[in-house]
Amino acid sequence: MSTAFRLLLCVLISAPMSGLLARDLQIGVYGSPPFVITDDAAPNSRLRGVSIELWQEIARRRQFQYQFHPVASIPEGMEQLRAGQLDVLVGSLSVTRERTTRVDFTHPYYSAFQGILSRQAGFSLLRLARKFLSGGLPIALGVLLLLLFLVGAVIWKLERDINPHMPGTFGRGVGTGMWFAMVTFVTVGYGDVTPRSP
Repeated sequence: MSTAFRLLLCVLISAPMSGLLARDLQIGVYGSPPFVITDDAAPNSRLRGVSIELWQEIARRRQFQYQFHPVASIPEGMEQLRAGQLDVLVGSLSVTRERTTRVDFTHPYYSAFQGILSRQAGFSLLRLARKFLSGGLPIALGVLLLLLFLVGAVIWKLERDINPHMPGTFGRGVGTGMWFAMVTFVTVGYGDVTPRSP
């Protein structure tokens, strides 16, 4: 009983497919080069292109018989597909959310991305300054200058009374202290300014 049921189930499942393959498949064609190319000079407007060749290879492998039917627009082809006048729609069809609710699509075999190509602008000091002043560079430079100022002020405060090379005024003294801090930070030696305090 189980074997007979399985055999009956196989016959019922394959019956719609065998009816479909007993006739030529009606293939709607829409698109533009390189996907669909119509050779208007040839008799019967011979079709070729990437999508056409892909369909022909599928049909050859699956042994499908088919007839091409050019359609004027994607909506017209989709409507004929839904009405059963076409079995397949071939061409440069984009997959959209709205279209996927109406018909089934195969996996896309071509993806395109759009970009803009423009002429490179010439050299500009303003553009160069914007590049350097954007992001974290101004903040880092500001923190570095603040630290140099604080260290320079501390050095001036400690050295002003005992070091004859340290200017007595605040502005010049802090500047000399900043110079001392910077030279100490970036080199091994102290250069022309050395501390006198213990």
